[in-house]
Amino acid sequence: MRLVIDVLGAPADSGGMRLYAEQLLRAWQQVAPDDELVVVGAPWVAGVLAGHPSASVHVVPEGFAARAFGQWVRAGLVARRCGADALLSVSPLVSPFAGRRPQVCIAHDWRHVRHPHEFPRHQRLYRRLWAWSATHATRSIQISSKTDAETARIAPRARRVTVENGQDHPRTWPVARPEADADPFVVTYGHHPNKRPDLVVRALRVAHERLGSRPRLVVLGAAGGLREQLRRTAAAHGLEDAIDFPGYVATPVYQELIQRSRLVVLASSDEGFGLPVAEARYFGIPVLSTHDSGLSAIHGDRVVTAAATPDGLGAAMAALLAEPERRRPPAVVASWADTARGIRGVLVEAARRPAPGRVT
Repeated sequence: MRLVIDVLGAPADSGGMRLYAEQLLRAWQQVAPDDELVVVGAPWVAGVLAGHPSASVHVVPEGFAARAFGQWVRAGLVARRCGADALLSVSPLVSPFAGRRPQVCIAHDWRHVRHPHEFPRHQRLYRRLWAWSATHATRSIQISSKTDAETARIAPRARRVTVENGQDHPRTWPVARPEADADPFVVTYGHHPNKRPDLVVRALRVAHERLGSRPRLVVLGAAGGLREQLRRTAAAHGLEDAIDFPGYVATPVYQELIQRSRLVVLASSDEGFGLPVAEARYFGIPVLSTHDSGLSAIHGDRVVTAAATPDGLGAAMAALLAEPERRRPPAVVASWADTARGIRGVLVEAARRPAPGRVT
């Protein structure tokens, strides 16, 4: 099978989107090594596919304008030029210029519909194309039952099929054992506004008051003006010496921080899946989220939820940190290989029978 895969929706600093694209490409090599892949993406993609005997990369420079044009126009033209059997986009936007071949997109979340204030104007305008794309694509793949329900409301004519994310990528991480005498610390995220790191900073003070001790907080991804704003918030609450803001960290550092943490807090206003939940739970580390994140609908009792307030979140943080450390890894973990097989099956079926109607 000859495929064009558009991963422009996963720029280098996109967090979970980049992880999704990386893991999907790696798993595809495992489950369908004879497929010919032409991947349209940012420069980081070349490193992932290095050594793949039947893959090539059509590199598009980083930047919003280049990415938008690449997704809307260039990926489709590449599919036409190379005679691809199908075009797959790892985001909800798939080029309409691919001709009569199947065009399949992947919906992760519809956060811009629920929380438009979290996005600048140019991104809101760009994302307006998503519902049109999901409706007109040959198939629209959903990463979770939550996303599927949202797509059904926002793009009711989309031909939907759910293929859930893999969760086994931590198998490949180098093992980092917790240090016996190290101070406990909590990990949270600040690379997008919906992660609400300011809420976690304020909740930390409540947790300190309830515990009578001062576990540290590591805020990953926060940079620039947001980091300075968070520093000021921390100072106003007397937390200057209790919070680290390392920004974006190298992959080995990230993997070590997750494994050595006592608690992962994902205080998002909305999540389509929440890959940090899978990473933390793989190592038996508790995960705390908020009632409004949607994560309990996806992961059930694998996450603890609390009110999205400093008092509610802080009290839950304190309760989880006060428990004796008992790491409980899951017995069964969904694989990225299964995700790749599922998506490939959708592409094969669409190429064979692209008739309208929802896939089940």
